[in-house]
Amino acid sequence: MSVTKTGKKKLFRMTVKRKIMLSGIITTLNIKLDSVDEDGLGRLLVLDNDKMTEEVRKEKLMELDSQLQELSLIHDVLEVVCVHEDDVFLRIHMKEDRGWRNEWDVPLEVFNESIDKMIEILRWFQHSKFVHMSEEQFKDYDTKVEFLLELKAFRNSEE
Repeated sequence: MSVTKTGKKKLFRMTVKRKIMLSGIITTLNIKLDSVDEDGLGRLLVLDNDKMTEEVRKEKLMELDSQLQELSLIHDVLEVVCVHEDDVFLRIHMKEDRGWRNEWDVPLEVFNESIDKMIEILRWFQHSKFVHMSEEQFKDYDTKVEFLLELKAFRNSEE
């Protein structure tokens, strides 16, 4: 395991380019989060559907709550990596207070599952028929996935 001179575990090296890329990934995730949050379109569609039985409506709302929790967890994992504890100019803006200050505070299983799910989300956006993009933008998603895989490999190799 790599440690600094002060005995702390080394953090994933976040260059300016990597921070920008990770911020873009978080922005993509926020689009998905906005659709399931308290005021999101998904929730409004369920609440305004007159043809849905009360039982089905409750089930759909529970699914949205579950998605919201899952996406919020992914957001918090990515946010803590993007900012780290040592970045004096930025604050970690988590959806929930989890007490994490860097990627080492995140349980490994949670970290891996969050990265894997974010890769799925990026692939969905990349291949979505609703998002029209140039070939360069399409390749940009591949670059983001490679970055997340590199981050995951770093975290797993250092355990």
